[in-house]
Amino acid sequence: MPKKCPPGVICFENITLVLFLIIACIIIYLAYTQYNRSSVSSSSSSTSSPPYSQNINISPQYGNGGGGGGFLDLIPSFGSGYTRGPADVLLNPYTPPLRDDRYFNQYGGGGGGGGGSRGWGGGGGDIRGGIPINVPTRSVNTEYRQVGILTRVNGAETILSLMGRPLFPNRDKWQFYTMSDKNQSVKLPVTYKRRSCTSDQGCDNIYNGDTVYVEGYNDAFKATIYDTAMQYSIPF
Repeated sequence: MPKKCPPGVICFENITLVLFLIIACIIIYLAYTQYNRSSVSSSSSSTSSPPYSQNINISPQYGNGGGGGGFLDLIPSFGSGYTRGPADVLLNPYTPPLRDDRYFNQYGGGGGGGGGSRGWGGGGGDIRGGIPINVPTRSVNTEYRQVGILTRVNGAETILSLMGRPLFPNRDKWQFYTMSDKNQSVKLPVTYKRRSCTSDQGCDNIYNGDTVYVEGYNDAFKATIYDTAMQYSIPF
């Protein structure tokens, strides 16, 4: 005699549960492979492109973490708490701590990462039939990278990453920020010589032994800058 499902209860046969599990595993596997494929293609395209290309990228730039995987960029990588979403201020370590004041965020999540006028924050898009806008005329629109560490001068031992990028090379102006040492890694502005290092004008370059002020910790930190990477020339 066949089994009947009690009233008010949803019942599944064993074969139905197995099919559901198989379908779920297939979906997860496809999403994971697509994410890895987009990561590999993004890194390979960045290494194969000419170092002095004349093409103007009018999309917002958010540093090394900017990816091209669509909605998959907003999903944290397996085994880590970071994403490659170019507008994800919270989870992308290469996105500066800037606020996005636009009513519509074109990246659909992440919240923030903008507010400037150099392509990495404002509406750096194409809205006039192919004419690029928000193209920097004086500053260099380059990517953030880790340039050193910050060590707390007073109080408990605290070591923070110092993220920076050159802004005006002829004036030795840079933009800097850091991240907290807690699990969330909240982005924190850096003040040097009473100037905000995340502003449009940036601040003076930070050298070994300089003392900076980190917002959030409300304390002074001593900078330790990494050694300069060796520059290689093109033999042809």
